[in-house]
Amino acid sequence: MKRTFILITGLLLSTFAYSQVTSYSIKGTVNNDHGKPLEMGNVIILSKADSSLIKGDFFMDGSFEIKDITSKGVLLKITSLGFDDIIKSIDNTEEKSTVSVPTITLKVNNTLEEIEISAKVQTFERRAGKTIVNVANTVMAESRDVEAILKKSPRVKVKNNEVSILGKGNAVVYVDGKRVSFDVANQIPVSQIKSMEIITSPSAKYDADGAAVVNIITNNYHLVGSLLNIRSETDYTFLHKHLYFTPEVVYHFKKEKYSLIFRYDNEVGNQTHENQKSSLISNLGYKNISNTEYIQDGKNLPGFTLGSEFYLKKDRELSVELFT
Repeated sequence: MKRTFILITGLLLSTFAYSQVTSYSIKGTVNNDHGKPLEMGNVIILSKADSSLIKGDFFMDGSFEIKDITSKGVLLKITSLGFDDIIKSIDNTEEKSTVSVPTITLKVNNTLEEIEISAKVQTFERRAGKTIVNVANTVMAESRDVEAILKKSPRVKVKNNEVSILGKGNAVVYVDGKRVSFDVANQIPVSQIKSMEIITSPSAKYDADGAAVVNIITNNYHLVGSLLNIRSETDYTFLHKHLYFTPEVVYHFKKEKYSLIFRYDNEVGNQTHENQKSSLISNLGYKNISNTEYIQDGKNLPGFTLGSEFYLKKDRELSVELFT
Protein backbone atom coordinates (compact mmCIF):
# COMPACT_ATOMS: atom_id res chain seq x y z
CA MET A 1 0.00 0.00 0.00
CA LYS A 2 1.34 3.33 -0.98
CA ARG A 3 1.12 6.00 1.62
CA THR A 4 1.43 9.65 0.96
CA PHE A 5 2.27 12.13 3.66
CA ILE A 6 1.53 15.78 3.24
CA LEU A 7 3.14 18.09 5.72
CA ILE A 8 1.86 21.60 6.02
CA THR A 9 3.53 23.95 8.36
CA GLY A 10 2.91 27.57 9.05
CA LEU A 11 3.12 30.13 11.71
CA LEU A 12 0.92 33.12 12.25
CA LEU A 13 1.43 35.43 15.13
CA SER A 14 -1.36 37.74 16.06
CA THR A 15 -1.50 40.01 19.00
CA PHE A 16 -4.49 41.88 20.24
CA ALA A 17 -4.12 44.49 22.92
CA TYR A 18 -6.95 46.41 24.46
CA SER A 19 -5.88 48.60 27.30
CA GLN A 20 -6.10 52.06 28.68
CA VAL A 21 -3.52 54.50 27.38
CA THR A 22 -0.68 54.80 29.86
CA SER A 23 -0.40 58.34 31.18
CA TYR A 24 2.65 60.39 30.30
CA SER A 25 4.18 63.83 30.76
CA ILE A 26 5.03 66.64 28.35
CA LYS A 27 7.94 68.87 29.33
CA GLY A 28 9.95 71.60 27.70
CA THR A 29 11.27 75.16 27.84
CA VAL A 30 9.97 78.46 26.49
CA ASN A 31 12.28 81.30 25.42
CA ASN A 32 11.72 84.78 24.08
CA ASP A 33 13.10 85.76 20.67
CA HIS A 34 16.41 86.74 22.32
CA GLY A 35 16.99 83.18 23.53
CA LYS A 36 16.25 84.00 27.18
CA PRO A 37 13.79 81.95 29.30
CA LEU A 38 10.36 83.58 29.33
CA GLU A 39 9.41 84.80 32.79
CA MET A 40 5.92 83.32 32.94
CA GLY A 41 2.94 82.21 30.89
CA ASN A 42 0.44 79.42 30.34
CA VAL A 43 0.89 75.95 28.91
CA ILE A 44 -2.39 74.37 27.83
CA ILE A 45 -3.21 70.89 26.53
CA LEU A 46 -6.05 70.80 24.00
CA SER A 47 -7.95 67.97 22.35
CA LYS A 48 -7.10 67.39 18.70
CA ALA A 49 -10.70 66.46 18.01
CA ASP A 50 -12.42 69.69 19.06
CA SER A 51 -9.71 71.91 20.65
CA SER A 52 -11.40 71.59 24.04
CA LEU A 53 -9.24 72.07 27.13
CA ILE A 54 -7.87 68.87 28.66
CA LYS A 55 -5.67 70.44 31.33
CA GLY A 56 -3.17 73.19 31.83
CA ASP A 57 -0.73 74.97 34.10
CA PHE A 58 1.35 78.11 34.30
CA PHE A 59 5.09 78.13 33.77
CA MET A 60 7.78 80.24 35.39
CA ASP A 61 11.34 80.94 34.24
CA GLY A 62 10.67 79.17 30.96
CA SER A 63 10.24 75.60 32.26
CA PHE A 64 7.05 73.54 32.17
CA GLU A 65 5.87 69.97 32.71
CA ILE A 66 2.30 68.71 32.35
CA LYS A 67 1.67 65.27 33.86
CA ASP A 68 -1.02 62.59 33.66
CA ILE A 69 -1.91 62.98 29.98
CA THR A 70 -3.72 59.96 28.55
CA SER A 71 -4.46 60.98 24.94
CA LYS A 72 -1.70 59.93 22.55
CA GLY A 73 -2.32 62.91 20.28
CA VAL A 74 -2.87 66.41 21.73
CA LEU A 75 -2.29 70.07 20.92
CA LEU A 76 0.18 72.02 23.05
CA LYS A 77 -0.63 75.74 23.31
CA ILE A 78 1.79 78.24 24.86
CA THR A 79 0.63 81.77 25.72
CA SER A 80 2.22 84.75 27.44
CA LEU A 81 1.10 88.38 27.65
CA GLY A 82 2.67 90.51 24.96
CA PHE A 83 3.74 87.52 22.85
CA ASP A 84 2.17 85.64 19.96
CA ASP A 85 0.52 82.36 20.97
CA ILE A 86 1.98 79.19 19.53
CA ILE A 87 0.36 75.77 19.06
CA LYS A 88 2.29 72.54 18.46
CA SER A 89 1.01 69.06 17.67
CA ILE A 90 2.16 66.30 20.02
CA ASP A 91 1.91 62.64 19.02
CA ASN A 92 3.14 60.09 21.55
CA THR A 93 2.89 57.14 19.18
CA GLU A 94 5.90 55.48 20.82
CA GLU A 95 4.11 55.61 24.20
CA LYS A 96 7.00 57.25 26.02
CA SER A 97 6.62 58.05 29.70
CA THR A 98 7.91 61.58 29.03
CA VAL A 99 7.73 63.56 25.79
CA SER A 100 10.40 66.27 25.65
CA VAL A 101 9.48 69.13 23.35
CA PRO A 102 12.26 71.07 21.56
CA THR A 103 12.77 74.59 22.88
CA ILE A 104 9.78 76.80 22.03
CA THR A 105 10.39 80.43 21.07
CA LEU A 106 7.65 83.05 21.43
CA LYS A 107 7.87 86.22 19.40
CA VAL A 108 6.88 89.64 20.70
CA ASN A 109 3.52 90.76 19.33
CA ASN A 110 4.22 94.27 18.09
CA THR A 111 0.69 94.74 16.78
CA LEU A 112 -0.98 94.72 20.20
CA GLU A 113 -1.57 98.04 21.84
CA GLU A 114 -1.24 98.46 25.59
CA ILE A 115 -5.01 98.47 26.13
CA GLU A 116 -5.35 95.19 24.20
CA ILE A 117 -2.61 93.50 26.27
CA SER A 118 -4.28 94.50 29.55
CA ALA A 119 -7.61 93.13 28.30
CA LYS A 120 -6.15 89.71 27.44
CA VAL A 121 -6.81 87.31 30.29
CA GLN A 122 -4.45 84.46 31.11
CA THR A 123 -6.21 81.27 32.17
CA PHE A 124 -3.70 80.55 34.95
CA GLU A 125 -1.77 83.02 37.07
CA ARG A 126 0.55 82.82 40.04
CA ARG A 127 -0.04 85.67 42.45
CA ALA A 128 0.92 86.22 46.11
CA GLY A 129 1.40 82.52 46.84
CA LYS A 130 -1.88 81.53 45.15
CA THR A 131 -2.70 79.92 41.83
CA ILE A 132 -5.47 81.88 40.14
CA VAL A 133 -7.69 80.03 37.68
CA ASN A 134 -9.52 82.65 35.61
CA VAL A 135 -12.87 81.38 34.36
CA ALA A 136 -14.70 84.39 32.88
CA ASN A 137 -13.54 85.28 29.35
CA THR A 138 -11.27 82.23 29.12
CA VAL A 139 -11.59 78.72 27.73
CA MET A 140 -12.62 77.60 31.24
CA ALA A 141 -16.00 79.31 30.73
CA GLU A 142 -16.95 76.44 28.39
CA SER A 143 -16.67 73.87 31.22
CA ARG A 144 -19.72 71.91 32.31
CA ASP A 145 -19.48 72.60 36.03
CA VAL A 146 -17.16 73.41 38.94
CA GLU A 147 -15.86 69.84 39.06
CA ALA A 148 -14.82 70.00 35.40
CA ILE A 149 -12.96 73.28 36.00
CA LEU A 150 -11.08 71.85 38.97
CA LYS A 151 -10.07 68.72 37.05
CA LYS A 152 -8.48 70.95 34.39
CA SER A 153 -6.70 73.14 36.95
CA PRO A 154 -3.02 72.84 37.90
CA ARG A 155 -2.19 70.15 40.48
CA VAL A 156 -5.85 69.60 41.43
CA LYS A 157 -7.57 66.22 41.65
CA VAL A 158 -11.26 65.48 42.27
CA LYS A 159 -12.44 62.03 43.27
CA ASN A 160 -15.61 60.94 45.06
CA ASN A 161 -16.59 64.59 45.68
CA GLU A 162 -13.32 65.28 47.46
CA VAL A 163 -10.82 67.87 46.25
CA SER A 164 -7.10 67.39 46.80
CA ILE A 165 -4.00 69.36 45.85
CA LEU A 166 -0.88 67.54 44.71
CA GLY A 167 1.67 67.57 47.52
CA LYS A 168 -0.79 69.05 50.05
CA GLY A 169 -3.63 66.56 50.45
CA ASN A 170 -7.32 67.33 50.88
CA ALA A 171 -8.57 70.86 50.25
CA VAL A 172 -11.47 72.74 51.86
CA VAL A 173 -13.88 74.46 49.45
CA TYR A 174 -15.03 78.07 49.93
CA VAL A 175 -17.36 80.28 47.88
CA ASP A 176 -16.64 84.00 48.17
CA GLY A 177 -14.84 83.36 51.44
CA LYS A 178 -17.59 81.18 52.97
CA ARG A 179 -16.99 77.51 53.58
CA VAL A 180 -19.35 75.14 51.74
CA SER A 181 -19.56 71.47 50.84
CA PHE A 182 -18.37 70.30 47.44
CA ASP A 183 -21.93 69.40 46.42
CA VAL A 184 -23.08 72.97 47.11
CA ALA A 185 -20.15 74.48 45.21
CA ASN A 186 -20.75 72.20 42.25
CA GLN A 187 -24.26 73.62 41.79
CA ILE A 188 -22.98 77.12 40.97
CA PRO A 189 -23.46 77.89 37.26
CA VAL A 190 -20.13 78.36 35.49
CA SER A 191 -21.47 81.61 34.01
CA GLN A 192 -21.54 83.04 37.57
CA ILE A 193 -17.89 82.26 38.32
CA LYS A 194 -15.14 84.86 37.85
CA SER A 195 -12.18 82.81 39.03
CA MET A 196 -10.89 80.26 41.52
CA GLU A 197 -8.07 80.61 44.01
CA ILE A 198 -5.99 77.53 44.79
CA ILE A 199 -4.30 78.31 48.10
CA THR A 200 -1.67 75.85 49.29
CA SER A 201 -0.75 77.78 52.44
CA PRO A 202 -4.04 79.24 53.72
CA SER A 203 -3.97 82.11 56.21
CA ALA A 204 -5.71 82.16 59.58
CA LYS A 205 -8.91 83.60 58.07
CA TYR A 206 -9.62 80.20 56.51
CA ASP A 207 -10.80 77.60 58.96
CA ALA A 208 -9.13 74.90 56.92
CA ASP A 209 -9.24 71.35 58.23
CA GLY A 210 -7.23 70.39 55.17
CA ALA A 211 -3.84 71.62 54.13
CA ALA A 212 -5.19 73.69 51.21
CA VAL A 213 -8.15 75.82 50.19
CA VAL A 214 -10.07 76.29 46.94
CA ASN A 215 -11.92 79.62 47.02
CA ILE A 216 -14.45 80.19 44.24
CA ILE A 217 -14.97 83.86 43.36
CA THR A 218 -18.42 84.56 41.89
CA ASN A 219 -20.35 87.47 40.43
CA ASN A 220 -22.13 88.03 43.78
CA TYR A 221 -23.92 84.71 43.35
CA HIS A 222 -26.29 84.01 46.25
CA LEU A 223 -26.46 80.43 47.48
CA VAL A 224 -30.05 80.83 48.67
CA GLY A 225 -33.11 78.93 47.47
CA SER A 226 -33.64 75.55 45.83
CA LEU A 227 -31.59 73.89 43.14
CA LEU A 228 -32.02 70.49 41.50
CA ASN A 229 -29.26 68.97 39.41
CA ILE A 230 -29.67 65.70 37.47
CA ARG A 231 -26.86 64.25 35.39
CA SER A 232 -25.35 60.97 34.26
CA GLU A 233 -22.12 59.76 32.68
CA THR A 234 -22.26 56.79 30.31
CA ASP A 235 -19.49 54.49 29.10
CA TYR A 236 -19.86 51.71 26.53
CA THR A 237 -17.13 49.15 25.76
CA PHE A 238 -17.61 47.77 22.26
CA LEU A 239 -15.23 44.86 22.80
CA HIS A 240 -17.24 43.30 25.62
CA LYS A 241 -20.53 45.11 24.92
CA HIS A 242 -20.50 46.48 28.45
CA LEU A 243 -22.78 49.40 29.24
CA TYR A 244 -21.93 51.37 32.36
CA PHE A 245 -23.50 54.60 33.59
CA THR A 246 -23.57 56.64 36.79
CA PRO A 247 -26.80 58.60 37.33
CA GLU A 248 -26.70 61.33 39.98
CA VAL A 249 -29.42 63.51 41.51
CA VAL A 250 -28.56 66.38 43.85
CA TYR A 251 -31.12 68.62 45.56
CA HIS A 252 -29.93 71.64 47.51
CA PHE A 253 -32.07 73.95 49.62
CA LYS A 254 -30.60 76.90 51.50
CA LYS A 255 -31.88 79.61 53.77
CA GLU A 256 -29.90 82.27 55.56
CA LYS A 257 -29.28 80.13 58.66
CA TYR A 258 -29.32 76.56 57.39
CA SER A 259 -29.10 74.37 54.30
CA LEU A 260 -30.27 70.90 53.32
CA ILE A 261 -28.61 68.63 50.77
CA PHE A 262 -29.90 65.36 49.37
CA ARG A 263 -27.75 63.34 46.99
CA TYR A 264 -28.44 60.07 45.21
CA ASP A 265 -25.98 58.29 42.94
CA ASN A 266 -25.71 54.82 41.47
CA GLU A 267 -23.41 52.64 39.37
CA VAL A 268 -25.23 50.49 36.86
CA GLY A 269 -23.73 47.96 34.46
CA ASN A 270 -20.23 46.62 33.91
CA GLN A 271 -17.17 48.80 33.33
CA THR A 272 -14.07 47.33 31.68
CA HIS A 273 -10.96 49.06 32.96
CA GLU A 274 -8.35 46.98 31.18
CA ASN A 275 -8.23 43.98 28.91
CA GLN A 276 -5.04 42.55 27.45
CA LYS A 277 -5.01 39.51 25.21
CA SER A 278 -2.24 37.90 23.21
CA SER A 279 -2.79 34.83 21.09
CA LEU A 280 -0.64 32.51 18.97
CA ILE A 281 -2.02 30.59 16.01
CA SER A 282 0.20 27.96 14.45
CA ASN A 283 0.17 24.46 13.02
CA LEU A 284 0.11 23.31 16.59
CA GLY A 285 -3.27 24.88 17.06
CA TYR A 286 -4.55 27.85 19.04
CA LYS A 287 -2.75 28.77 22.21
CA ASN A 288 -3.80 31.54 24.58
CA ILE A 289 -0.69 33.32 25.84
CA SER A 290 -2.22 35.77 28.27
CA ASN A 291 -5.59 37.15 29.11
CA THR A 292 -5.95 39.79 31.78
CA GLU A 293 -9.19 41.59 32.56
CA TYR A 294 -10.18 44.08 35.21
CA ILE A 295 -13.92 44.55 35.17
CA GLN A 296 -15.90 46.56 37.68
CA ASP A 297 -19.28 45.00 38.26
CA GLY A 298 -21.57 47.85 39.18
CA LYS A 299 -24.95 46.33 38.42
CA ASN A 300 -26.56 48.13 41.34
CA LEU A 301 -24.46 50.16 43.77
CA PRO A 302 -26.73 52.97 44.99
CA GLY A 303 -25.57 55.63 47.40
CA PHE A 304 -27.59 58.14 49.42
CA THR A 305 -26.43 61.21 51.27
CA LEU A 306 -28.56 63.48 53.44
CA GLY A 307 -26.84 66.43 55.00
CA SER A 308 -27.69 69.64 56.80
CA GLU A 309 -25.65 72.66 57.82
CA PHE A 310 -26.58 75.21 60.49
CA TYR A 311 -24.76 78.55 60.30
CA LEU A 312 -23.97 79.67 63.84
CA LYS A 313 -21.88 82.76 63.09
CA LYS A 314 -19.38 84.02 60.56
CA ASP A 315 -17.28 81.14 59.21
CA ARG A 316 -18.74 78.77 61.83
CA GLU A 317 -21.32 76.09 61.18
CA LEU A 318 -22.61 72.79 62.51
CA SER A 319 -22.85 69.98 59.97
CA VAL A 320 -24.78 66.71 60.15
CA GLU A 321 -24.48 64.06 57.44
CA LEU A 322 -25.99 60.62 56.92
CA PHE A 323 -24.84 58.45 54.06
CA THR A 324 -24.81 54.90 52.75
